[in-house]
Amino acid sequence: MFGSGPSLRRARGLAALTLCASLGLGLSCGDPEDPGEDPEAVLATSVAFASELERLDIDLVPSQHLDSMSTAAIWATPEAAELFRTLDPADIDQKATFPRGSILVKDVHDIDGMPLDVLTVLAKFEPGYYPAGKDWYFAAIRRDGTIIDNTAGNGPEVKFCVDCHSMIGSNTDLVIGLPADQLR
Repeated sequence: MFGSGPSLRRARGLAALTLCASLGLGLSCGDPEDPGEDPEAVLATSVAFASELERLDIDLVPSQHLDSMSTAAIWATPEAAELFRTLDPADIDQKATFPRGSILVKDVHDIDGMPLDVLTVLAKFEPGYYPAGKDWYFAAIRRDGTIIDNTAGNGPEVKFCVDCHSMIGSNTDLVIGLPADQLR
């Protein structure tokens, strides 16, 4: 559906670099050959979470999204999943830094466990991408990949994401772990 191969990657890379240069964006566009730093590729992976990522939780867990009236399944790339499973939310002194290319997705459900049309996404980009957000790309998207209310990127539109994650996950790279008995 999305195509692949060196020619397509080169074309996408050239298009991304041209767009970044022509718009004069003040943010890093990342390596066009690395899908972990291409927002479109991150969103495509996020939409395909069930086939592309590892599920981390045993069962839906309470979520602070949607005014704490939601639950979520949490998914991640293999490297991010490995580190996530070491996080102890009760250990306020624990420190962790996720590797570049990590992707974490929350598949949001209502309080009764019915899927909602919301996925929240964290993707670790290159150093310097978003220092205030520890270089995470943040997004809130619909299940089809459409960005919700411009909530994507590394600027003021995602500051509330950073603020909330900083309250609990400041030492663990803004990622909030789960108790061991809730992990797969």
